[in-house]
Amino acid sequence: ADLDYRYSTDGGDTWTDATLAAGDTVLDMGGVQVTMENGAEVTAVDTDPMDESENNGSWLWVRPTSVYNGGDKDAIEVDHSGDSPLAFTSYGQFNEEFYLRMDSATCLGSMIAYSYSLDGGATWKTVNRVSNAATPDGASLVLPGVTLDLASNGGTTLSPGDQFIVRPRRADIGFEISP
Repeated sequence: ADLDYRYSTDGGDTWTDATLAAGDTVLDMGGVQVTMENGAEVTAVDTDPMDESENNGSWLWVRPTSVYNGGDKDAIEVDHSGDSPLAFTSYGQFNEEFYLRMDSATCLGSMIAYSYSLDGGATWKTVNRVSNAATPDGASLVLPGVTLDLASNGGTTLSPGDQFIVRPRRADIGFEISP
């Protein structure tokens, strides 16, 4: 048998009558749809006088909602500030940004001195060194949980003060909120 129901979109000031056809499970309530479980039992509400007590039939409230439409940014991002002609990539598992700074002038194939910060540059972990004599066109700088690979991109020089900001994978959040 068909199921007659009614709904309000203004907090109960006005009501709209509707019918759910026998065998259907989707209630259409003026832009909002609710799928009922097949075989769900409902009881009629006595509307004269309107009684909103728990013992007066089946009631359903649909509240405003938000819908998550995001994913994640799958790439670790690296920003470079300085004039060193380098290409760079990064990989690892970490949750916060890393700031990395070149401490002295050098080339990719020699001893590289660098500092890094885990707190946005407020404090620096200094005296970090890596030697890459075997790979004159590249270097791997290892930080806690992340590695920054540097490669020649028209040159191999590293200038003092060059900085890299390494950002972790992040959520790419987009959502809608209903009225």
